[in-house]
Amino acid sequence: MIYLFSKRFYILIIFSIASLVVLSSCGSTIKNHWRDFTAYYNTYYNAKRSFQTGLEKVEEQSVNINPEQPVRIHSAPVSAGQQDFEKAITKGAKILREYNKSKWVDDALRLIGKSYYYKQEYFSAEQKFRELYSNASDPSMKQEAVYWRARTFMEMELYSQALSYLQNELDDIKDWEPHLKAEVQAVAAESYSQLQQWELADQYLVKAIPELKDDDHKARAFFLHGQILERLERLEEAFGAYRKVPGLHPPYDLVYHAKRKQAEVSREAGNLERAYRIFVDMSKDDKNFEILPELKYEIARTLQAMGNSEEAITKYNRVLRGAKNDPSPATKAKTYYGLGNLYQQQYKDFRMAATYYDSASSVSVDKEKLPEDYQANELAKSFGEYASLKDQIHLADSLLWLGGLPKAKFDSVLAEIKERRRKKLEEMKKDRRRQANTVTQQGYGNQTQQEEKSGASGFLNYQNRRLVTEARQSFEAYWGNRPLVDHWRRLEMIRQLKQSTDTAITEEGTEAVASGQQLRELNINLQDIPFSKEAQQQKRREILKSKYELANTFFLSLNMPDSARHYYNIILEQAPDTASIIPQTLYSLSEMSYIENDTTGSRRLAEQLVKEYPKTEYARRVAERFNLVLPVESRKPTSGNPDSAYTAYQELVDSLTTVHSLARARAFTNFEHTYQGTRAGGYALYLVAGQYLQVAKLGTGSRRQYRLRQLQ
Repeated sequence: MIYLFSKRFYILIIFSIASLVVLSSCGSTIKNHWRDFTAYYNTYYNAKRSFQTGLEKVEEQSVNINPEQPVRIHSAPVSAGQQDFEKAITKGAKILREYNKSKWVDDALRLIGKSYYYKQEYFSAEQKFRELYSNASDPSMKQEAVYWRARTFMEMELYSQALSYLQNELDDIKDWEPHLKAEVQAVAAESYSQLQQWELADQYLVKAIPELKDDDHKARAFFLHGQILERLERLEEAFGAYRKVPGLHPPYDLVYHAKRKQAEVSREAGNLERAYRIFVDMSKDDKNFEILPELKYEIARTLQAMGNSEEAITKYNRVLRGAKNDPSPATKAKTYYGLGNLYQQQYKDFRMAATYYDSASSVSVDKEKLPEDYQANELAKSFGEYASLKDQIHLADSLLWLGGLPKAKFDSVLAEIKERRRKKLEEMKKDRRRQANTVTQQGYGNQTQQEEKSGASGFLNYQNRRLVTEARQSFEAYWGNRPLVDHWRRLEMIRQLKQSTDTAITEEGTEAVASGQQLRELNINLQDIPFSKEAQQQKRREILKSKYELANTFFLSLNMPDSARHYYNIILEQAPDTASIIPQTLYSLSEMSYIENDTTGSRRLAEQLVKEYPKTEYARRVAERFNLVLPVESRKPTSGNPDSAYTAYQELVDSLTTVHSLARARAFTNFEHTYQGTRAGGYALYLVAGQYLQVAKLGTGSRRQYRLRQLQ
C-alpha cells in the first residue's frame, strides 16, 4: 500500500511539473481561448439569441406591396421585437466593455448595429457599422459593414449619400464576395429608383439579380426591375421580369401583384387579349376573393381599352354596387375615374364625366396608392366648370328665346310649361302618398341606394341639376310650398288671415297674385326673361362672356385647343365689332397659336388686333412680342393720371369677375404696364401674383408644365 501511494504521488508530481512547463511555453494561447470561450457563452450567445428572437418577430409581420411605387428589395424595419433588440444591444455592449480582447468584438459590433437598425435608431446604427468597418480584419466583415451602412443611409432617405458611398466602396474593395456585392448593387438600384434615375437603376439590377442568394430578395428584385422597365417603356421586358416572380415562391401578396402587373403591361403594350385573359384567370382564383373588386375594375378597364364601352360601364358599375365585398377606397376612386375617362373620351359627354370625376375626387384615399397620372381633383374642377358654363349658356339662350316670342306664342309656351310641371307634380304627389308608409318605416329610404345614386353626381347629387330639382319638387309635393323658417304654420295662418281681411285688393290684382303664386308653386320664374331690347342685349353679352370662359376652359384646363378655337371663332362671328370681348378673344387665339409654335398664325392675329383695336392692353402686349408699331396715341404712357388710373382699375376689376385666373393675370399685367408709377398700377401688380398662384394650384405634372409655358 505504501509503495502504491508513493508511486501515484510521484506520477502526480511529474504531471504537475509537465503542466507547468506547457503553461509557461503557450500560456497566452490557452488564455485567449478561455477568454473567447467565456465571452461567447456568457454574453455573445445570449445577445445572438435575443437578436434572432427579435428578427423572427420582424419577419412575421406582413409587408404590403404598393405596386404604384417602386418596391423595396430590402424591406424597411417595422415596429416589432423592440425589447429583444434592446437586450441584444445591452449584452453586445458588455462584450465591448468586458471582453474587448476577445474575437467576438467584431460580431458584437455587427449585432449592435443591426439591432439599432431594426429599432429604427439609424444614427446609432450608422455609427456602429462605421466602427465595424474600421476595426474588422476579416474582409467579409468589412463588406457586410458596407452593405448595412448603405441600407441605413437608404432608411434615412439619404439616397445620394448612399450612392456616393457605395460607388467608392465598390471601386476600392477588390475581392468582393459575389453574394455581398450583389446585395450592395441591389441597394444601389433601390436608391436610384427612389431618385427616379431609371437607367442607372436598371444597370445595377442587371448585375445584382443573378448573384442574389436570398429568394425573397431576388423575387423583389425582379419585381422592381419590372417596374423600372415599365418606366423605360420596355414593356415586353417588364412582362418577362414580372413573370419570374412567382417561381421564387415569395409571399402571395407579391405573387398577386406580379401577375396583375403582367396583365397591366400587356394592356399598355396593346396586347389586350393577353391582358384580359390574365385578369379573368386571376378573378377565378379563390385566393383572390377578398380583392375581387380590384380585379373586376381591371377587367372593366381592359374592356374599355378594347372598345367595349357598354360592357365596360356594366363592369365598372358592378365594382361599385354588385360586388359581394366592398371595394377598397383606392379601387372605388379608380373606378369612378375610369367611368369619367370613358364618358369623356368615348362618348364626349363632359357633363357625365364631370360627375364621375367629382365622385372620384371625393373618395378619401392615400395618393401613393393611386396611379401617377391620376388627376381626379383637377379634372373634376375643369369638367365641373365646363358643365356649369354649358348650363349658363343653355339657360341664357332659352330665356332669350322666350323673351323674343310674340305674346300669343309666349302665352302658349308658358301654358304648356305649366301643364307639364303640374302633371309632374301630381305624379310625384301620388308617388309620395304610396310611399308614405314605407318612408315612415324605413326612415329616409335605403341609404345604400342613395349613396349609389349620389356617387355619380357628387355628394347628395349636388352636381346634378335634374336630381336637385326633382328632390326639391318631391319635397314640395309632399310638404307643400312652406317657407324654411321656424313656426311657419303660425306665420302662414297669420298671412292667410290678413289676406282674407284685406278688401283693398282688386279683382285684377287678386288674379295677378294667384297667378304669381301658381308660378312659384310650379317653380317657374318670369323675372329673368329679357322682354326689352336692352335686357336682350345684356343677355347676349352674358352669353358671349360665358362662351369665352368656355373656350378658356377648353384651352387652359381641358387641353382641348380645337374646341377652344371653335368657341373663340363663334365669339368673333356673333359679337358686334364694338364689343369689348373681341380684343381679348383675338389675343387668346394669338396666344394659342404661339404656344402651338404657329408663329405665322399668331403674328397674323396680332397684326389684326393692333390694327383694329390699337388702344387696348391686348394690342400693346402682342406689339411688344412681335415688335409691331402702335399708333402714337396708343402707346404706353410713362405715367398715368392717378384719378383716371383708379377709374380704369375699377372698370377692369368689374369686367374680369368671370374671367379665368390666367386671363385676369395677363389683364392686370397689361394694366400695370399702362399705368406704371400709379397706385392703381401697384394694386394691379399685386393681384397678378395671386392669379398666377391660383393657376399653379390647378394642376401637376405635364399639365402644370403646359400652363407654365403660357406664363413665360
